[in-house]
Amino acid sequence: MAFSLTKRLAGLAVPYLTLEDAKTRHRKRKPMLSSFDWEQINKDHDAGKITPECRAWLHMMIMTEAGTPVYTELLTSLADSRRKEFQAFFDFVMEVWTPEEAEHGECALQVAKAIGFDIDVSLVRKFAPWRDQYLGACPPCERVLGTVSYTVIQEEITYHSHRAYAELSGSEELARMGKTIAAEERYHSYFYASRLKDVLEVSIKDGMSEETAYKIVGDVIKRFNMPTKYHLEAYRKYVETWMGDLAVDYLETKRNEIRRQLGPIFMACGGWKLVRAIIDAGPPIKYSEGDAAEYKVAAAS
Repeated sequence: MAFSLTKRLAGLAVPYLTLEDAKTRHRKRKPMLSSFDWEQINKDHDAGKITPECRAWLHMMIMTEAGTPVYTELLTSLADSRRKEFQAFFDFVMEVWTPEEAEHGECALQVAKAIGFDIDVSLVRKFAPWRDQYLGACPPCERVLGTVSYTVIQEEITYHSHRAYAELSGSEELARMGKTIAAEERYHSYFYASRLKDVLEVSIKDGMSEETAYKIVGDVIKRFNMPTKYHLEAYRKYVETWMGDLAVDYLETKRNEIRRQLGPIFMACGGWKLVRAIIDAGPPIKYSEGDAAEYKVAAAS
């Protein structure tokens, strides 16, 4: 079994994405808002094809995606986001990520209309309260190193969040939308992983020890929470306890898949020492010594 896992990991290529790669892909993509039949989703809702569990995921997804302006302001106002060495990060946020995530937000609000979810969007677009909660929970995220570590994970979890309601939906059109957005979220995770590799190299060149740099990544992962929770007012208003429990339970079933996805990415970003730091940090990913050994063998293959 271990040998089989090693072979799969060794064969898994982790792409290194440049800003030009992202721009090229962005130019070729189709506009999302006109890609889906909102009237059909509404009809499917009225026909009872969207279960309470699916609707719970939609509430959380809509809150997250509608908050894009807040995230953009945070990403572009980090202490070192305007360093020339991090230009690819900044330009990606402004020229690719924000337009794409804004479309996700527009799609989310169309879904809200279709299912009768009357969300007060202003509650997820209050920058200062959200920023304070985010940075209070993750102090290293004040700088690019911390935040790209966070976004690698956050985009991967968002991928699974969109897949969750797609799997639960009795509406084929809603499921198609969820799978489409999910694929783009995973691409974003890969792009931020490439920037994590770059930022680690710059930080170490600046004089930060490898141990310190990798520990920062581990600390960010240990502190991880989805951005939705930092919209405190909206979360308290729209997310019932059982909804949050539903999300936690679902993601727990995906833990091994998430670990297998992110493990080779972290190995590509910083090698064995980074994976070691993540293990030492502890939850939520919970890599084991055996996992680390597998990734080390895979990287050497």
